Amino acid sequence: SVCALVQQLRRSASVGVGCAADIVINYPLWIIAKRMGVGISAMPATIPEFYKGGGSLWLSLGPTTILEDVSKRVLEDQVFPKLCLEGFGIDRELMASVFAGAFAAATFCSQVEHVITAAHAKELTMSGAVKHIFHERGGLHGLILPPGMLAMMFR
Repeated sequence: SVCALVQQLRRSASVGVGCAADIVINYPLWIIAKRMGVGISAMPATIPEFYKGGGSLWLSLGPTTILEDVSKRVLEDQVFPKLCLEGFGIDRELMASVFAGAFAAATFCSQVEHVITAAHAKELTMSGAVKHIFHERGGLHGLILPPGMLAMMFR
């Protein structure tokens, strides 16, 4: 019904606003860690430079959530029931969530994080970082299989 659709849209909009607030508050700390990790000054010169990539991260949350949700449902409903995990005391929903998070990290999140980190490390725009990775780090392979992808899957 229309009422149910409006309710769902309101819920989704509030989640989006919550995610944006999270980025406004927590993104600077994440960027400080990324910048220090690549050996550059923790604090960029300007506020816009500090939040560079924040919009890309916010936009990536939708596809990330979809990947996690769909893969969790497939694993939980189709794959794990055939493995009889409950007989070993393993919660099927928990295992599906763990593997779905790793799947999203491997197929989407690590690539976005790689571009954001490159943008800060090389002092490039986001599109400039994509071009840099493509031309200097192995073309499509460099974009699709960033360094540290396995670590992202396990975190």
